[in-house]
Amino acid sequence: MRNPNTRLPNRNTLYLGRSGSGKSTALKHNPAIPGRGAPVALWDPNEDHKARRYRRIGDFVKALAKADQVWRTQRRGYRVAYCGVNSQEAYNIWCKAVGEILDGRWLTYLIAEELADVSPHAGAAPPPAKKLLNQCRKYGGIFHGTSQKPTEISKTYYSGCDHRYIGVVKTLDEVKKMSAEIGLSRDEFNTLENIDEVQVQLWYDNSKKVEKWTHRF
Repeated sequence: MRNPNTRLPNRNTLYLGRSGSGKSTALKHNPAIPGRGAPVALWDPNEDHKARRYRRIGDFVKALAKADQVWRTQRRGYRVAYCGVNSQEAYNIWCKAVGEILDGRWLTYLIAEELADVSPHAGAAPPPAKKLLNQCRKYGGIFHGTSQKPTEISKTYYSGCDHRYIGVVKTLDEVKKMSAEIGLSRDEFNTLENIDEVQVQLWYDNSKKVEKWTHRF
């Protein structure tokens, strides 16, 4: 991390909800993430995103460093993804590697899928992830993270992300937590329309107001 810019806003974003809730749709159709021409690093074990993929974390680190160098000299955007073993050790290395390339002079987009798989518990995240979430904002990092199990991810992601898309969840405990997170009653939270082949609907919270977000196919 270099060249801090404390004037940058917190654009970090969470996408939470059960499988099929529409969180991936919200992520992929979020205009805040450029489609091309920008630096993008991904943690994508399920290969959900278009990117240059690497299944060994060492190869990912080398490829990311090389892509970052090209970006710095030629402003050529990239999408580099780790798609290997979904382990805590590899995720820690991923967090450190993406932290190394951040620079407050420009925006770098960080996408991490299925955060529950790399959250040892619902308390504070391991140090590499905690540092990344706590500091990436002022170094131009914009983190986008997803999870099907919102009650199992580290609280660091909730405190570090000012924007949240929350879809239908499975259990009463998840309804209680998600409705409390965005300041709705459980009855209000449960007014999301059913998902079908026509549209998906989630709650969107930008830390100032909460509204329904709808995407029609």
